[in-house]
Amino acid sequence: MRQENIINRLPAFLSIGPPDGYGGHAIVCDGYNTNGEYHLNFGWGSPYPDEITEAWYRLPTGMPTGDDIISEVILNVRPVPPGIDVDPAPSIFYSVPGQETDPTTVFIKNNVAGSISINSIFSPEGFVISQTDE
Repeated sequence: MRQENIINRLPAFLSIGPPDGYGGHAIVCDGYNTNGEYHLNFGWGSPYPDEITEAWYRLPTGMPTGDDIISEVILNVRPVPPGIDVDPAPSIFYSVPGQETDPTTVFIKNNVAGSISINSIFSPEGFVISQTDE
């Protein structure tokens, strides 16, 4: 079942642990190859080499951590579409301090049931575009 999930470009979340049942880790399985190996991402940071944290393994044996018991699997993980669409996207605004710029209209479409409230839109360049009372 994991193979079909990966073929459909859907990651799987695995809960792994040691045979004694103490401890464990949650990992992401996001690839499968014809050698019967799965690509696993342990989500560990830089203290661990890439050969361990993000590599190809046979499941359930062959894990470098000794956590070779798969206790749970979550399949068919699908991204949730965003609640709003912004047009134009991405929007680029230019401004010179002390000078007015031409107004830019941004259309925001609600894709979810019910209403949403947007108080302001922030730009990493330092501009804040606020909602008018219209």
